[in-house]
Amino acid sequence: MFQLQTKRLVLKRIPIKDCNQMFIYMNDIETTKFLYNGNHKDISETIDFIGSSYIKNNIDLLGIYLKDTDILIGHIAMLFAPLNDLLWVQNKKYQGNGYLLEAGEVFIKYIFNRYNWNCIEAHADINNIKSIKLMENLKMSKISISERLYPDDRKQSMEVEYQIRNL
Repeated sequence: MFQLQTKRLVLKRIPIKDCNQMFIYMNDIETTKFLYNGNHKDISETIDFIGSSYIKNNIDLLGIYLKDTDILIGHIAMLFAPLNDLLWVQNKKYQGNGYLLEAGEVFIKYIFNRYNWNCIEAHADINNIKSIKLMENLKMSKISISERLYPDDRKQSMEVEYQIRNL
């Protein structure tokens, strides 16, 4: 089975059997408040997300697991169309430990090597300070600020776009 490893983490495909672990953070309104599509309302959304991610082939999705316990603490993904956008979500219980930075560094290298790309982009709501800090810690550069329209009842916001180049 394909996986990426760091000192503390294993990044690998998420099996359906781990849907309950994913649902914990994908159902949490605070954790998902800046996700474009919002939170998962029930476990079936999480199961569909996991299954369709690998079937549609429009996303390269890896779960972020603690190496010593095999607990799923989040995921990181590259969405291919229309933006080729780097995405991540982490269970709030595990935030503040540098796990997303560690996962992001190895995942970005993997994406550059696998797809032979020169540039990766990421977007975040301008109020999502943690994601903006992560992009900066990943050595990404801010390239624009634009309007963000959520597809639900959340108000309009602004988003910031960052990118990193493969040198």
